[in-house]
Amino acid sequence: MASFHGFDERIADAHRHIVSLWPRLTRRDEPGEESRIPLPHPYVMPSTDKFPYLFYWDSYFTIVGLAVDGQRELVRSMVGNFLYELREFGLVLNYNHPASLTRSQPPYLTSMIKEALKGGLDTQSVAADGPVRLDKRPQQAAATEHGDPLKLDLDWLREAFGLAKREYEEVWLGRHDTPIGLCRYADPGNPGSERRAQWESGWDFSSRWGGRCRHLAAVDLNCNLYWYELDCAQFAELLGEPEEAGYWRGKAEERRGRILRYLYDPKRGLFFDYDFVEGRLMDDRPSLAAFHPLFVGLATPEETAGVVEKLRLFEHPGGLACTAENYPVPHDASQEGPEFAGPFQWDYPNGWAPLHWVAVCGLKNYGYFEEAARIALKWLTLCADLLVQTGRMWEKYNVVKRNLEVVTDYPNQHGFGWTNGVYSALLGKAIMGLDYDLARHRAVIEPLFCPTLAGRDFSACFQGYLGDEVAMNVSSAPDLRRQALSLRASPPFPLLEVRLRDYFPRDPVQVTVNGAPHPHRRERRPYHTVVVELEDAAEVELRADWTAGQLTQPNQPSSASVG
Repeated sequence: MASFHGFDERIADAHRHIVSLWPRLTRRDEPGEESRIPLPHPYVMPSTDKFPYLFYWDSYFTIVGLAVDGQRELVRSMVGNFLYELREFGLVLNYNHPASLTRSQPPYLTSMIKEALKGGLDTQSVAADGPVRLDKRPQQAAATEHGDPLKLDLDWLREAFGLAKREYEEVWLGRHDTPIGLCRYADPGNPGSERRAQWESGWDFSSRWGGRCRHLAAVDLNCNLYWYELDCAQFAELLGEPEEAGYWRGKAEERRGRILRYLYDPKRGLFFDYDFVEGRLMDDRPSLAAFHPLFVGLATPEETAGVVEKLRLFEHPGGLACTAENYPVPHDASQEGPEFAGPFQWDYPNGWAPLHWVAVCGLKNYGYFEEAARIALKWLTLCADLLVQTGRMWEKYNVVKRNLEVVTDYPNQHGFGWTNGVYSALLGKAIMGLDYDLARHRAVIEPLFCPTLAGRDFSACFQGYLGDEVAMNVSSAPDLRRQALSLRASPPFPLLEVRLRDYFPRDPVQVTVNGAPHPHRRERRPYHTVVVELEDAAEVELRADWTAGQLTQPNQPSSASVG
């Protein structure tokens, strides 16, 4: 589990509540259940009421929080279930129910495989549907292999990679490709059904689609596939296949070019879905899907600046609404039901956890730390306040009024899998900044230092996340000219990279580790950063000080990210 301190007490209390919920939301199927497709391993459900199943895209946003909270076995078992579905049914199911045997959901399989690998895996765990086993001391074992935890379980990765390639080639390219070389959502069992296309999209239902989801090359889907291709390149490299890695990098670059050609509007400075039937950009329907190119890192700094400038279209007191407004949807009897009359639950004024994770990570990726912190705190506080009022975490929230007066197709669900996961991940991965870089085989800490969080101390203790126990504290001066990190890791991190946001790139900076000057470098990719590399990091007291010169005023995150 994890614990956090220094935050508003409501935020910390809400996280403690989430930790207590994981066992209640965990299910193990029994053979012969008629109301579901039984799965071999335990999994986290979104809710125990309407959604007591394993959902595809929900699970990625649940898993990032499970990882932070030390639920390594559960992360691995959920990924094992998806690999089992691919073996048995040829696709990752929308959810484990016979009604979805032809329909998937937004593809996050390779992202979940990466989260499982970060936990350190045991060499005996090789079969996708076999026993789930984990090395209880992954970093210690890795220390004997020069910091490479992946040597613990390359057989498992090889199996998972082969099945992921099958999903990519047979499901997304084989059944969802379009004439422009990008992909769409559509249930191959009934490709003309708008309802089924929106079910597969996860945005069920939204005026974003204009009633034409099945005819649109969706920006979020194609960004996910770009990320998928980069993940495949990384897996190939880890498995010692450089030529295959080059193939996947080429596929990713080709998709990136098509996304920028078809899905980006330079005049509006936003990304949109593209109607490949009518040959037009859906540029009258801005949505939070525009932040997906930032989330997967394919946008240029200039394109990112345009997207961030439009953050105001979606931002409200409680966080981000799915769309800027409720867009008109032409009535069409072929759209199969009254739900297409609107209003829609994936529209203004509703806010959903996964879209906040995408936006906050995307903003942080490009150095917009202040905006990322502001959005994260709005969402964390909204969830915490409504927990105090109702005693529950919820599926969706009204971010305009900061209450539960939401548009919904069914009673708003409590529990709630991905709300809980994103909450824990925002605290552990985004704000405290602890994660693992699989490509370079090292732990990385990049705290969300920014004016909103300056002058405060934040601490966390992680158990089972990237080690047996990791305790850390981060703090900064009110003017951000001093930034500090203390760390205690058991077992030690063989390799650790600390990244500190550099708000004073023209000023000299002094870095000390455990009281002694330490080498560092300054980077800009795409924002200014001080980078410190450490080996065998067990107990670390790191300080960065820009006060010697005090030549400049702090660069604001947005202006420092471009130009």
